[in-house]
Amino acid sequence: MNNSNLDQTEDKKKNKQNKNKQKQKTEMLRADRVVSNRTSLTRSQAFDALKSKRVSIYTSNTNKNTHQPTNDDINSKNNWTKIAGPKTKIAMDATLRLDGIPIPSIPPMLLLHHKPMHVLTSMKDDGSGRKHVGDSLSDLHVKFGMKPVGRLDYDTTGLLLFSNCGDLTQRLLHPRHAVEKEYVATVSLENDIHDGHNHNDKHDIDDENQNTLDMFQTKLTEILNQGVKTAEGIHTARVLDVRLVSYHDSHDNQSDIDDVDVDVDDDDSDDDDDDDVNNNHDNDDDTNNSNHNANRYEIRLVVTEGKHRMVRRMLANCGYPVLKLRRERHGNIWLGDLPIGDYRYPTQDELQWATDLINK
Repeated sequence: MNNSNLDQTEDKKKNKQNKNKQKQKTEMLRADRVVSNRTSLTRSQAFDALKSKRVSIYTSNTNKNTHQPTNDDINSKNNWTKIAGPKTKIAMDATLRLDGIPIPSIPPMLLLHHKPMHVLTSMKDDGSGRKHVGDSLSDLHVKFGMKPVGRLDYDTTGLLLFSNCGDLTQRLLHPRHAVEKEYVATVSLENDIHDGHNHNDKHDIDDENQNTLDMFQTKLTEILNQGVKTAEGIHTARVLDVRLVSYHDSHDNQSDIDDVDVDVDDDDSDDDDDDDVNNNHDNDDDTNNSNHNANRYEIRLVVTEGKHRMVRRMLANCGYPVLKLRRERHGNIWLGDLPIGDYRYPTQDELQWATDLINK
């Protein structure tokens, strides 16, 4: 492609972005549609409420475009006007009241969720009776078309994004855009440190553990950088860190072992018919089947694809079955200290990153 064609492509892209921004700024919709979308009212109920003059719109021009309305502005009766009727055109983000009670503002195009274990990434029941993320999503977010961006499998926890923007969802998921996803995987590794050795000093054990850890990380980093073959193809990952989280010896806490859940799938389906995944963990549903004579390590790694059960398959095919898997980052958005099961809106910086991603 020559420079002229490149310039034309870039101009078309900029024009499209400007049109989208202008459309977002100027689009006016019927008041009954706006009220229905932003409340629990049906379209006909919103129609009746507007016909009865129960809905008011904030219309003050004081300090317009210089600051957000203050509480005094909002509380002043002079700054509110009854909407004439259901057909009146208003902006979707207009400040509204119904019977004097504020109508919730429109949510941003992103929503963050800390998905618990044993919850399907689905908006409805798949017939199994298992919990799904649609159970905990508010009616308002459902109305605004919020849907999961990709999926985390039934036994995986961590950051799950929701969006109602198709362009954003596509850019977050398509490998071409190389948006990073960071995971922490707990794996088991056979403990051979004590075999044939007589340790008289705890420091001897610590030194050997560190040597084992260093060798493990070096080996794993090399393998994942080169790529691991799975049923879905050859996939790579970047290892950020490996650390020992449980050392098996006579002083191990059995309750700690019992807390480990062996992950089976990297998707919401229960099938497991791929030959390239090690059979020593494919059918394990509980920790009683895991090897208690093994050390457990946390591997922090980054991938830019989201193939079916990819993280688990890669590590399993390296010989390290995954016991737990948690996603902690998607692009520039971090799970942080968001409590399990909770939702939150993105920060201004996170929202700006998402907007920039769309406009690339």
